[in-house]
Amino acid sequence: MTSQDIINATSDVGGSSWSFDVSSFLVLLGEHEEVKFRHMRRSLLECFCSVPVAGLQSYLKKPDSVFNATGLQYTSPYGSKTALLRNMKLNYCLESKELLNDGNYAVFSIPHDGEGQGAQKSIFPLDLATACLSLLSWVSTAGIITFLCLYEGASWIGLAGCLILSIYSIILKVAERIYAQPADLVTSGVDDIDAIYILGRRNSCFVLEGSRGDIARMTGQGLRMRKDKFATATANFTRVGTFCVLVFIFAVIPNGTTWDQLAFVALNVLGQLNVVVGQKLNTARFFRKLRLVEHNENIASRTHVYANLIRRFGNGSWVDEVDLLPRTGLWQEWRRAIVNEPHKDAKLLYDQCKHRKSNKSGGEEDPSKETVEKQKATSTGIEVRR
Repeated sequence: MTSQDIINATSDVGGSSWSFDVSSFLVLLGEHEEVKFRHMRRSLLECFCSVPVAGLQSYLKKPDSVFNATGLQYTSPYGSKTALLRNMKLNYCLESKELLNDGNYAVFSIPHDGEGQGAQKSIFPLDLATACLSLLSWVSTAGIITFLCLYEGASWIGLAGCLILSIYSIILKVAERIYAQPADLVTSGVDDIDAIYILGRRNSCFVLEGSRGDIARMTGQGLRMRKDKFATATANFTRVGTFCVLVFIFAVIPNGTTWDQLAFVALNVLGQLNVVVGQKLNTARFFRKLRLVEHNENIASRTHVYANLIRRFGNGSWVDEVDLLPRTGLWQEWRRAIVNEPHKDAKLLYDQCKHRKSNKSGGEEDPSKETVEKQKATSTGIEVRR
């Protein structure tokens, strides 16, 4: 027997040779979207969707590396401090609603009574939509499994691959629901008035108002690992299990028939769609807890954004403490004018302040310059004449 015969014999399994295909790599697509969905924390109903997770390899990482993520920087005018968002749900909801696109200025409040903008409408339709999504996932998965069982062109490879991926995905989601929980918050004065704002690129801003406790929960309450041995063991199990499932998929699916691979592709596409739709439902549910106070999509400049913030929160020391504006005489004068003339255009006021300052500096000597010259005259004994 020649070496070529040995190679041909070892590569022949069940009468068909092993071949490379890209269908098995679909389990790697959508990792970013899957991580976003994990940050939003699936409900128990969403955990039992039968379609597979997207970006399966993201579960190979330590949970802390996913849950310790931070988002956009926010500023509190009441606390005069800045920090990064720990609640990634808010971060992704802003991204999904495009509230920080150029020219957007939006103000939302967190009602004490829970009567958000969705209170007028029943919240049941969102829960119903989630239930329908879960039911649809089971119907779709059952259809694919039935096809693989009945069609002669399919083999055990497609059936095993789809069943194992679907069942293991449910285990993954339920396990994460067990070992991941909202982080603890220690906040004093939870009923005090508070607010935060987030500056987007160019002339955009998002403002959120509410009690100190609500604001802390919306901005700082991310996810963390439960601190017990069972949670740690569960997290470690999912990492080892994910590795084994990935090895199985990459080893088996390429050996399947065309129909096996087609069924596997269809199942993964359903998983990708489930993640996207699930994110949309979570975003809608999040904003139903809020009340829209003001929304302007045509903010002309960053100066107008600054004016809106100062008029809303006052021309206090917080402006300097958070470095909202340059600390120059021109901006100091503009700050006072913004408060004194609340209905006047911010850019027009700035131009007027600039014009007055240029006229003043052109008609009068700079007092600081005169002081320096007098000091020089005193030290040298030379009189400065005008």
